[in-house]
Amino acid sequence: MAYLQAYLNRQPAGEYQLQEGTTTIGRHQDNRILLDDRSVSGHHARIRFYRGVATIHDLESTNGTFVNGETTREATLQDGDFIIIGKFRLRFWMQSQDSLRGSTDEDDDTYILRLATPGLPPIVADQELSARIRQAKEQVALSSSHGGEGPAPSQYRMLLRIISGRNQGRHLDLLSPVNTLGEPGRQIVALIREKGQLFLQVLASELDPPLVNKKTIDDLGRHPLKHGDILEVAGVHMMVNIETSAGEGERHPL
Repeated sequence: MAYLQAYLNRQPAGEYQLQEGTTTIGRHQDNRILLDDRSVSGHHARIRFYRGVATIHDLESTNGTFVNGETTREATLQDGDFIIIGKFRLRFWMQSQDSLRGSTDEDDDTYILRLATPGLPPIVADQELSARIRQAKEQVALSSSHGGEGPAPSQYRMLLRIISGRNQGRHLDLLSPVNTLGEPGRQIVALIREKGQLFLQVLASELDPPLVNKKTIDDLGRHPLKHGDILEVAGVHMMVNIETSAGEGERHPL
């Protein structure tokens, strides 16, 4: 499976799955991907997707087509490439069938829950993010071996209540030592349970950085969270909820 995520003025502007064959991109209504802005030509570019290979072709557009900052007439796309068409920025993602093989403990470590997508569907992390996720899990495991919180703690219930976006009203239980969520091409963060506390760690931030209580988090360190904190990740607002196993009324005093 391959797809494009579109952004306009640093805000999400659509997501498009690429089918086998040719996908046209432009301002006119007959394009499969419609980018409605005067900076985009009527028929600006096309992508040919065949047997897992995607190639983009510029259709003699007025403002040109750019891949990773370089103007191009034709280019084979790689996972994670950025495409500029007029004022739109598009991120190309490739997810092979091999990456969707049966779930194992190691595979589960590399899934990301998509916050801004209805239903919070998981997506397989790319190689770089997978390495960061596994590193975070190794650090938690090392801490646990020295008397920290175990891999399946039951003393505290930690969850996020989603208060904006397409999943508003849902909650997300943070059951694993490392819980990864966000949106590829925008922001990916890890929520880390360690020694009875909850931490936020930024794994990737390609647009605006995430916020905690309206304060920017723009480094890769761990940031402690407490009950009632408001997070903004990939444009989605969430409230941290930390409860003791004794019941709803008791909170962990962080």
